[in-house]
Formats: sequence, C-alpha cells, structure tokens
Amino acid sequence: MVHSQLYRCFKLKPSRLRYGFQLFFGLGIAILLFKLLSLSMWIIAVLLLLISAYLLHRQASIEQLEQLDADLWSVKISQNAQIQNVRIEQIVDHLFYIVIYFEDINHLNKRSNFIIWQDQCDLKSWKMLKIQAKLA
Repeated sequence: MVHSQLYRCFKLKPSRLRYGFQLFFGLGIAILLFKLLSLSMWIIAVLLLLISAYLLHRQASIEQLEQLDADLWSVKISQNAQIQNVRIEQIVDHLFYIVIYFEDINHLNKRSNFIIWQDQCDLKSWKMLKIQAKLA
C-alpha cells in the first residue's frame, strides 16, 4: 500500500527535451521562412520567433504534482511558493510528453494546461503518469 502511494507524488525537474523540441521546430520554421520570404520579412519573422520562445520560456511550470483523491490533485507551480488544490479534467498521453488539463486554476474561467516531458521525472514516475493518462 505504501509503495503505490509513493508514486502518487511526482517531483518534476526542468526539461531538456522541451528546449530541444522548441529549437528543432524553431530552426525548421526559420529555414522554411528564409526560402519563402524576403530578407527583411525573414528577419522580422525570426525576431517574432525569438520573442515567442522567450515568452514560452517564462511560462509557469509545475515543480510538484500529487494526487490527493481520485480527481483532486495538489500542484506546486514554480512562480508561486504556495500549493494549489486543483481538479484534473483530462490527461492526454502523446508518447514523449503528457498534457494535463486542469479546471480553472487561475480563476479566469478558462482551462489551464501543463505539459510534462518524459525527462522531467524518473522512469517509475513516468510509467505511473502514463497509467493515470490511460485511466483518466
């Protein structure tokens, strides 16, 4: 019983896959745009890509995720030190990352979602998250 409860708490590290994924697709888009646009338009497009990458980098990330009840979870977000209780609407497995959709986490009447990459947790925790995604 204690062993199964141990992996209901997921401590997450910063992801390197996330940055590699963004770099790969950002370079791919920049190369395609270089072929399609004039030089001045391409420079503007690359600047917009860099600004969007910077804004994505500043986005809040989850440090810890713990299941309290069947659909009640506690989440520690990197920007605030406090822990929030949230309800998970959906967990979607996309092979290298898992998307978790929360009910209105910021009380703005919109769904919040977070992406957890495979390299953010150890193998056993990753397998438990995949099982949660299949059960949800």
